Amino acid sequence: DNPEVHHVPQGIAVDITPPPPQLSPFDRDILQVCGILGSHPAADDFKALLKAYPEVLQRIQQAVDGEIFAGRNSKTEFLEDLTQIWFKRDGFEHIFCGSIEREQLKGMHYVGRYLQLQEQGLAGKMPNNQHQEETIDGVVYTIGVLVKYGDRLLADRRNGYALVTDAAELLIAATQAFKKKARPRSTYTVAVVDVDSGHTYPAVFVKEDNAIVTFYPDATPIEPFA
Repeated sequence: DNPEVHHVPQGIAVDITPPPPQLSPFDRDILQVCGILGSHPAADDFKALLKAYPEVLQRIQQAVDGEIFAGRNSKTEFLEDLTQIWFKRDGFEHIFCGSIEREQLKGMHYVGRYLQLQEQGLAGKMPNNQHQEETIDGVVYTIGVLVKYGDRLLADRRNGYALVTDAAELLIAATQAFKKKARPRSTYTVAVVDVDSGHTYPAVFVKEDNAIVTFYPDATPIEPFA
Protein backbone atom coordinates (compact mmCIF):
# COMPACT_ATOMS: atom_id res chain seq x y z
CA ASP A 1 0.00 0.00 0.00
CA ASN A 2 1.77 3.13 -1.26
CA PRO A 3 -0.61 6.04 -1.95
CA GLU A 4 0.97 9.01 -3.73
CA VAL A 5 -0.28 12.06 -5.61
CA HIS A 6 0.16 11.68 -9.38
CA HIS A 7 -0.54 13.80 -12.46
CA VAL A 8 -4.04 12.26 -12.71
CA PRO A 9 -6.13 12.33 -10.58
CA GLN A 10 -4.86 15.71 -9.42
CA GLY A 11 -4.52 16.28 -5.71
CA ILE A 12 -5.68 12.80 -4.72
CA ALA A 13 -3.30 10.19 -3.31
CA VAL A 14 -3.74 6.76 -4.91
CA ASP A 15 -1.66 3.60 -5.01
CA ILE A 16 -0.45 3.14 -8.58
CA THR A 17 0.93 -0.35 -7.86
CA PRO A 18 -2.17 -2.58 -7.70
CA PRO A 19 -2.25 -6.24 -6.63
CA PRO A 20 -1.14 -8.59 -9.44
CA PRO A 21 -3.84 -10.04 -11.69
CA GLN A 22 -4.60 -13.75 -11.92
CA LEU A 23 -3.55 -14.96 -15.38
CA SER A 24 -5.55 -17.63 -17.21
CA PRO A 25 -3.95 -20.39 -19.32
CA PHE A 26 -4.73 -18.32 -22.43
CA ASP A 27 -3.05 -15.27 -20.87
CA ARG A 28 0.08 -17.36 -20.22
CA ASP A 29 0.03 -18.85 -23.72
CA ILE A 30 -0.20 -15.37 -25.27
CA LEU A 31 3.04 -14.60 -23.44
CA GLN A 32 4.59 -17.73 -24.96
CA VAL A 33 3.81 -16.30 -28.40
CA CYS A 34 5.56 -13.08 -27.36
CA GLY A 35 8.75 -14.87 -26.36
CA ILE A 36 11.57 -12.96 -24.69
CA LEU A 37 11.58 -9.17 -24.75
CA GLY A 38 12.96 -7.91 -28.05
CA SER A 39 12.10 -11.02 -30.06
CA HIS A 40 9.52 -10.91 -32.83
CA PRO A 41 6.41 -13.08 -32.38
CA ALA A 42 5.43 -15.24 -35.34
CA ALA A 43 2.08 -14.98 -37.07
CA ASP A 44 1.95 -18.77 -37.39
CA ASP A 45 2.27 -19.13 -33.61
CA PHE A 46 -0.64 -16.71 -33.17
CA LYS A 47 -2.75 -18.78 -35.57
CA ALA A 48 -1.82 -21.99 -33.79
CA LEU A 49 -2.73 -20.47 -30.42
CA LEU A 50 -6.21 -19.48 -31.56
CA LYS A 51 -6.76 -22.89 -33.16
CA ALA A 52 -5.91 -24.36 -29.75
CA TYR A 53 -8.45 -22.02 -28.10
CA PRO A 54 -11.47 -22.16 -30.46
CA GLU A 55 -13.70 -20.64 -27.78
CA VAL A 56 -11.56 -17.48 -27.75
CA LEU A 57 -11.58 -17.27 -31.54
CA GLN A 58 -15.37 -17.66 -31.49
CA ARG A 59 -15.71 -14.84 -28.94
CA ILE A 60 -13.64 -12.52 -31.14
CA GLN A 61 -15.60 -13.43 -34.26
CA GLN A 62 -18.94 -12.91 -32.54
CA ALA A 63 -17.78 -9.54 -31.17
CA VAL A 64 -17.28 -8.19 -34.71
CA ASP A 65 -20.49 -9.65 -36.16
CA GLY A 66 -18.79 -12.62 -37.76
CA GLU A 67 -16.27 -10.91 -40.01
CA ILE A 68 -13.50 -8.32 -40.21
CA PHE A 69 -13.73 -7.79 -43.96
CA ALA A 70 -17.06 -8.10 -45.78
CA GLY A 71 -17.96 -11.57 -47.00
CA ARG A 72 -15.06 -13.35 -45.29
CA ASN A 73 -16.84 -15.10 -42.46
CA SER A 74 -15.70 -18.71 -42.51
CA LYS A 75 -13.51 -19.75 -39.57
CA THR A 76 -10.49 -20.06 -41.85
CA GLU A 77 -11.02 -16.70 -43.54
CA PHE A 78 -11.68 -14.97 -40.24
CA LEU A 79 -8.50 -16.32 -38.65
CA GLU A 80 -6.48 -15.30 -41.72
CA ASP A 81 -7.89 -11.76 -41.58
CA LEU A 82 -7.43 -11.52 -37.82
CA THR A 83 -3.81 -12.57 -38.13
CA GLN A 84 -3.23 -10.13 -40.97
CA ILE A 85 -4.53 -7.05 -39.14
CA TRP A 86 -2.59 -7.93 -35.98
CA PHE A 87 0.74 -8.77 -37.66
CA LYS A 88 0.97 -6.69 -40.85
CA ARG A 89 2.13 -3.61 -38.89
CA ASP A 90 3.44 -5.50 -35.83
CA GLY A 91 0.49 -4.47 -33.69
CA PHE A 92 0.52 -7.72 -31.74
CA GLU A 93 4.16 -7.32 -30.77
CA HIS A 94 3.75 -3.65 -29.89
CA ILE A 95 0.60 -4.07 -27.79
CA PHE A 96 1.01 -7.43 -26.11
CA CYS A 97 4.76 -7.92 -25.91
CA GLY A 98 6.46 -4.55 -26.06
CA SER A 99 9.10 -3.81 -28.68
CA ILE A 100 12.62 -2.41 -28.62
CA GLU A 101 13.09 0.41 -31.12
CA ARG A 102 16.23 2.55 -31.26
CA GLU A 103 17.24 1.57 -27.73
CA GLN A 104 13.81 2.45 -26.35
CA LEU A 105 10.92 0.42 -25.00
CA LYS A 106 7.77 0.92 -27.05
CA GLY A 107 4.23 -0.31 -26.53
CA MET A 108 3.55 -3.04 -23.95
CA HIS A 109 -0.09 -2.45 -23.06
CA TYR A 110 -1.03 -5.92 -21.80
CA VAL A 111 -1.12 -6.33 -18.03
CA GLY A 112 0.14 -9.91 -18.26
CA ARG A 113 3.42 -8.80 -19.84
CA TYR A 114 4.08 -6.44 -16.93
CA LEU A 115 3.48 -9.26 -14.46
CA GLN A 116 5.66 -11.70 -16.40
CA LEU A 117 8.64 -9.34 -16.68
CA GLN A 118 8.30 -8.36 -13.04
CA GLU A 119 8.26 -12.02 -11.98
CA GLN A 120 11.39 -12.58 -14.07
CA GLY A 121 13.15 -9.64 -12.43
CA LEU A 122 13.35 -7.80 -15.76
CA ALA A 123 10.99 -4.86 -15.18
CA GLY A 124 9.92 -2.45 -12.50
CA LYS A 125 8.31 0.91 -11.86
CA MET A 126 10.40 4.01 -12.54
CA PRO A 127 10.98 6.05 -9.36
CA ASN A 128 10.26 9.78 -9.00
CA ASN A 129 7.97 9.87 -12.01
CA GLN A 130 4.68 10.89 -10.39
CA HIS A 131 4.30 14.01 -12.59
CA GLN A 132 3.93 11.75 -15.65
CA GLU A 133 1.72 9.09 -14.11
CA GLU A 134 -2.05 8.73 -14.44
CA THR A 135 -4.60 6.29 -13.14
CA ILE A 136 -8.25 5.46 -13.15
CA ASP A 137 -7.96 3.69 -9.82
CA GLY A 138 -8.36 -0.06 -10.12
CA VAL A 139 -8.78 0.13 -13.90
CA VAL A 140 -6.07 2.00 -15.89
CA TYR A 141 -2.46 2.63 -14.94
CA THR A 142 -0.04 4.83 -16.88
CA ILE A 143 3.37 4.62 -15.25
CA GLY A 144 7.08 4.94 -15.89
CA VAL A 145 8.72 1.59 -16.61
CA LEU A 146 12.31 0.35 -16.43
CA VAL A 147 13.26 -2.90 -18.20
CA LYS A 148 16.48 -4.88 -18.38
CA TYR A 149 17.44 -5.65 -21.98
CA GLY A 150 20.72 -7.49 -22.20
CA ASP A 151 23.23 -5.40 -20.28
CA ARG A 152 21.18 -2.23 -20.70
CA LEU A 153 18.41 -0.58 -18.71
CA LEU A 154 15.70 0.91 -20.94
CA ALA A 155 13.05 3.36 -19.80
CA ASP A 156 9.64 4.63 -20.85
CA ARG A 157 8.19 7.42 -18.71
CA ARG A 158 4.59 6.87 -19.88
CA ASN A 159 3.48 3.31 -20.41
CA GLY A 160 -0.09 2.20 -19.86
CA TYR A 161 -2.15 -0.92 -19.31
CA ALA A 162 -5.68 -1.80 -18.21
CA LEU A 163 -5.67 -3.93 -15.07
CA VAL A 164 -9.17 -5.26 -15.77
CA THR A 165 -8.53 -6.46 -19.34
CA ASP A 166 -7.16 -9.95 -19.97
CA ALA A 167 -5.60 -11.16 -23.21
CA ALA A 168 -8.83 -12.38 -24.82
CA GLU A 169 -10.62 -9.15 -23.90
CA LEU A 170 -7.74 -7.10 -25.30
CA LEU A 171 -7.87 -8.99 -28.59
CA ILE A 172 -11.62 -8.41 -28.75
CA ALA A 173 -11.51 -4.71 -27.85
CA ALA A 174 -8.77 -3.82 -30.34
CA THR A 175 -10.34 -5.87 -33.13
CA GLN A 176 -13.67 -4.14 -32.50
CA ALA A 177 -11.88 -0.78 -32.59
CA PHE A 178 -10.27 -1.72 -35.91
CA LYS A 179 -13.68 -2.37 -37.44
CA LYS A 180 -15.27 0.86 -36.18
CA LYS A 181 -13.98 2.85 -39.15
CA ALA A 182 -13.43 1.56 -42.67
CA ARG A 183 -10.59 3.95 -43.49
CA PRO A 184 -7.21 2.17 -43.79
CA ARG A 185 -5.46 4.87 -41.74
CA SER A 186 -6.96 6.54 -38.69
CA THR A 187 -6.50 7.45 -35.01
CA TYR A 188 -9.37 7.69 -32.56
CA THR A 189 -10.52 6.95 -29.02
CA VAL A 190 -12.99 4.22 -28.12
CA ALA A 191 -14.82 3.38 -24.90
CA VAL A 192 -13.88 -0.09 -23.68
CA VAL A 193 -16.45 -1.82 -21.48
CA ASP A 194 -15.14 -4.51 -19.15
CA VAL A 195 -18.05 -6.88 -18.62
CA ASP A 196 -16.63 -8.64 -15.56
CA SER A 197 -15.89 -5.52 -13.52
CA GLY A 198 -18.48 -3.18 -15.03
CA HIS A 199 -15.83 -0.53 -15.61
CA THR A 200 -15.57 1.55 -18.79
CA TYR A 201 -12.34 3.26 -19.80
CA PRO A 202 -11.06 5.22 -22.82
CA ALA A 203 -8.49 3.67 -25.14
CA VAL A 204 -6.67 5.15 -28.12
CA PHE A 205 -6.57 3.11 -31.33
CA VAL A 206 -4.23 3.65 -34.29
CA LYS A 207 -4.45 1.87 -37.64
CA GLU A 208 -2.20 2.26 -40.68
CA ASP A 209 -2.13 0.34 -43.95
CA ASN A 210 -5.41 -1.30 -42.87
CA ALA A 211 -3.72 -2.96 -39.90
CA ILE A 212 -3.46 -2.45 -36.14
CA VAL A 213 -0.53 -0.29 -35.00
CA THR A 214 -1.35 0.35 -31.35
CA PHE A 215 -4.16 0.27 -28.81
CA TYR A 216 -3.66 1.58 -25.32
CA PRO A 217 -5.76 2.80 -22.36
CA ASP A 218 -5.54 6.53 -21.69
CA ALA A 219 -7.03 8.33 -18.70
CA THR A 220 -6.79 11.67 -20.55
CA PRO A 221 -7.19 11.01 -24.30
CA ILE A 222 -7.00 13.89 -26.76
CA GLU A 223 -8.06 11.95 -29.85
CA PRO A 224 -11.77 12.18 -30.80
CA PHE A 225 -14.12 9.36 -29.88
CA ALA A 226 -15.19 7.11 -32.73
